[in-house]
Amino acid sequence: GDLRPNFALADIFGADSAGEVVGPLGNSYARIDRRHPVTTGFDGTELLPGAENRVPIRAKQKHSPVLTVVPYYPAFPPEMVFPRTPRTDEPAAIFRQSGDSRVAYFAGDIDRRFWRSGNTDLLRLMINSVQWVSGEATSPVRVMGEGIVEVFAWETEPGYALHLLNYTNPNMTRGFMHEFYRIGPQRVRFEVPGSRRISAARALRAGRELDFKQDGATVEFEIPSVLDYEVVALT
Repeated sequence: GDLRPNFALADIFGADSAGEVVGPLGNSYARIDRRHPVTTGFDGTELLPGAENRVPIRAKQKHSPVLTVVPYYPAFPPEMVFPRTPRTDEPAAIFRQSGDSRVAYFAGDIDRRFWRSGNTDLLRLMINSVQWVSGEATSPVRVMGEGIVEVFAWETEPGYALHLLNYTNPNMTRGFMHEFYRIGPQRVRFEVPGSRRISAARALRAGRELDFKQDGATVEFEIPSVLDYEVVALT
């Protein structure tokens, strides 16, 4: 239960702790000080939402930070809403590469803040960061369609299982939903390893076979609709 003087994984993060936790603060921001793949899609802006709770950090290696902290300032009354310190040298995140390894470290709870606020800039920042860390690797499963869907895939004994949970709902960030909102077609690209040939694709909840095509390792099919939950079995 004793507080460490520094992060246990400071060498991996590429950052040292530089003070006590700051927050919760409702309108923290991060300034884009340098363009980087994680800032893709943010042309025409210099400020992004920041963390509600963060740890002040120092970069272990001297470099120009991509994102820097803009400290909290009052959110009201309107005539007081302006940054008291518009620019700092404190990194809001660390992005570094060592050989083939990449690290994206955020010293704050941007994921929690996205879940609470639904701010799409935070979502884009997290997606960009995951894609940059992944490098040339591509996701083995892609689902394209309207709605908010959680997707996860498993390799099973007979083949593969793709799970889709439909979160398209005004109460999606709470633990209760009064009704479900059906979403339309979801187009799926599923990469199977090696030379595995798929002979059937079946939507288990709907109880129906799905048309599919396979080109090499890529299997493509469409799920007509999802009410609350669907599982597609590839065998």
